[in-house]
Amino acid sequence: MNDIMKEKIKLEVRMKITICAEEHRYKSKKDLLIILKKYPHIIVGKRFSIGNNAYIGNYFEAGNNFEAGNGFIAGDNFEAGNDFEAGNDFIAGYGFIAGDYFEAGDNFEAGDNFEAGDYFIAGDYFIAGNNFEAGDYFEAGNNFEAGDYFKAGDNFEAGYGFIAGDYFEAGNGFIAGNYFKITNHVILPNFYKYIARCYFEKNGNNWYIQLGCFLRTLDEWENDFWNNNDEFPDNDSEQSKSRMAVYEIMKVIIKQLS
Repeated sequence: MNDIMKEKIKLEVRMKITICAEEHRYKSKKDLLIILKKYPHIIVGKRFSIGNNAYIGNYFEAGNNFEAGNGFIAGDNFEAGNDFEAGNDFIAGYGFIAGDYFEAGDNFEAGDNFEAGDYFIAGDYFIAGNNFEAGDYFEAGNNFEAGDYFKAGDNFEAGYGFIAGDYFEAGNGFIAGNYFKITNHVILPNFYKYIARCYFEKNGNNWYIQLGCFLRTLDEWENDFWNNNDEFPDNDSEQSKSRMAVYEIMKVIIKQLS
């Protein structure tokens, strides 16, 4: 193999970044920093920012206080530290991990296995792939769409038009705007002593609700809700009221989805 062919192979395995319509290739963090320093509007230091329409290859890792302009595209396995801020039309590949206080503009799109820390704020029309996991105090704008197995921490708030895939799980204090839609499976942990969930079973054309170890149709619950007098008697105890409260939440969800 001649030297020209060897150099071509080396070039092809390098990652690339496009800044201001100029394409650069790099193979290490050191190479990337050298490239970035060529542009006066990019600040490299305690606060790292990058202009509009930048493209970063796979396995890019940014420290704290990273700021990206509009049209930023990151490859797979992008990892950002705390206080990452992205402009509009940010696209992240698979395995994106963001630290606390991540803020994204409108039209943010993330691939599968996206993980965000606490206090993540997303603008309108945020689309997340499967297995998206958000920490506490996640706030999404209007028309947020999540894939299957989306899991949100406590105090998750979504605007109107929120759509969640199967096996959606939210912590305490969940607030959703109008036109909230889940495909067929809702899990509400920590709302009372045991797990609570509901789902639609297509073959039997029935809604099922599970409270603790009791899995029954909605009609069965309506006919005999107080089925566990030893642990949850029909009185004003806090445990009984919590069980009734989560049941009422599921009935509202079922009504909206039916």
